[in-house]
Amino acid sequence: MLALFACRCASMKLLSCVLVAGLWLLDGGWLPAQSDISRAGKTAEQSTSAVPTAAGLRQVLRDGSVDERRLAAKQTRDLSREDQIDLLPDMIDLLRHENDGQIRLSLFDTLMEMGPAAERAVPALVNAIRQRFGGRYNEELHQDYRAALVLSQVGQAAVEGLRNLLLEESESMRAEAAMALGRIGPAAAAAIPDLILLLNDESSRVRGDVVKALGSVGTPATAALLQTSQSEEIQVRSGAITALSLVAPGHPDVIELILAAVDDEAAEMRMAACEALDVLDLEPAKLAELLLVRIQDQEPGVRNVALNLLAKRPQLVRSRQLQLLELLTHESDEVAWYAAFLLQGLGPKSLPLLLKAVEKPNSRLDQLARAISLIDKLSVSKLYDALEAEGPRARQLAALALGQIRPIRSETVQRLAVALEGADEPLRMALLKSLASLGKQASAAVPSVRSLAEQDSEEARRQIVEVLSVAAPRDSQLLEDLTRFSQDSGFTVQLSAIASLQALGPAARSAIPVVMKTLSSRDSGVRKAALEFLGSHGPAAASAVSLLQQELVSTVDGEWQVAIIDTLGRIGRGAQSAYPELAARMRDDSSEIRQACIRTLSRLELELNDLKPHLLQALSDADE
Repeated sequence: MLALFACRCASMKLLSCVLVAGLWLLDGGWLPAQSDISRAGKTAEQSTSAVPTAAGLRQVLRDGSVDERRLAAKQTRDLSREDQIDLLPDMIDLLRHENDGQIRLSLFDTLMEMGPAAERAVPALVNAIRQRFGGRYNEELHQDYRAALVLSQVGQAAVEGLRNLLLEESESMRAEAAMALGRIGPAAAAAIPDLILLLNDESSRVRGDVVKALGSVGTPATAALLQTSQSEEIQVRSGAITALSLVAPGHPDVIELILAAVDDEAAEMRMAACEALDVLDLEPAKLAELLLVRIQDQEPGVRNVALNLLAKRPQLVRSRQLQLLELLTHESDEVAWYAAFLLQGLGPKSLPLLLKAVEKPNSRLDQLARAISLIDKLSVSKLYDALEAEGPRARQLAALALGQIRPIRSETVQRLAVALEGADEPLRMALLKSLASLGKQASAAVPSVRSLAEQDSEEARRQIVEVLSVAAPRDSQLLEDLTRFSQDSGFTVQLSAIASLQALGPAARSAIPVVMKTLSSRDSGVRKAALEFLGSHGPAAASAVSLLQQELVSTVDGEWQVAIIDTLGRIGRGAQSAYPELAARMRDDSSEIRQACIRTLSRLELELNDLKPHLLQALSDADE
């Protein structure tokens, strides 16, 4: 019965739809009373036979619904050039008044294709950039960009309008105008003086677009830029240098100017000059000389530019290998790294060179190892051999490099573990550092690492803790190891062990009594680590509350008091016994301590009647 009823209902709905459709047809709903585009608006997906006309689109653009006008705006692209020109006054009018973003963007597309034929639209396009037309802020900015693109396609006829936009207060307008002038190219030469003035613009975005624009305008800007390069303003001079490298890189005066600027006192000038070297046709030897000096520059930005230029020219690096090897001992770690990085870029052939570089006592092992790990198609077997080399620094370098090479080979872990046996202190440190960097994949080396646990060096013991923390199984043996190391005589070892215990979570609760002892450490870092560990266990650390209260009473250090109070808050209900002490400190002279107390009291899960007086007191506190 239900199925029959559903069928009847469906039949009645279908009959109703047919009757409504019939009445609509009789009423002229499908008759071409409005225009060709009205039909297209309703059947755009079904029919492609209707060819839009300028007259038909004009009518819909004036009187149609939003959807019809959007479709009409799109179809202006399908018109013949003659019809587009005929419809141009209507499109201009829409640009002045239309608020719908989709319609405007469709018109921009059509005008873009029209190019110089859209010259009459220039004032409206300039106005479109100046005015805000509906939509969200980002949409308005996008419309500015599209309008500027159209002006660039119009060409020389748009130059005067764009020059006026360069004077606007809006950063976006100035930037879009500069961009458009740059796209126009040499035909925008009239705007050179205006663009040069903006080399001192407060906006880096505008300055960047101006430099590009001057570069696109080309040779006509050379004389003005050479004159501008003598400005007292560093920002203007550096912009002129960059623009000249785009405009006339082969001009003798430009080359001389850039080479002089490479040694300028101002870092901004040196950076611009180094960037310009990329396009100058200099002798390789001269270019290499300049860049090797600049990778040692005091300004990081200058160093990076010089490094990038050298990295693009392996032939220069190859010709300056000896000088780069000397830089491996540079007092700056970054410069030493740049030298190592450039050498590794020479490929597998650079490995013997880098391994030999360790013979220099001051060469940077960390930078060399990092560079070796980046060598493409590196033969790892050669590093295995180096682990057994006669030179102690070569063995260290091989150990450090093996820890950074990815993907990790299982043989690498075995080799590093074997090398630990009988290794001297420097090699042992390098091996432990590498094993720590291998993480869980170094698990096979854990027995060898545990055998080193009685080492005299504090740093070695800290490294052992780090390796065990990342590589050993999270079992009772690891917990025993870390608990023992938390009582080490070395503060860095204690710190590492306590942090590793905290990472074990609830599994490390048995270590709470041991870690509590470090609250009296002479090292503030160890004490803070102990607080973090205890607080991380919440109510399970209730046994530490009494000791924390004693610490709170005995210290006069306000910062330490706040840290203890906050830890009691993290312990929560387990710290309710500290309530009287905390309540008394709500009258402390220090607002930081009062704030900490109210935070902690709110976390102790107290009865409301016990908490209420302190909340009311806090509401009337002198401190907001």
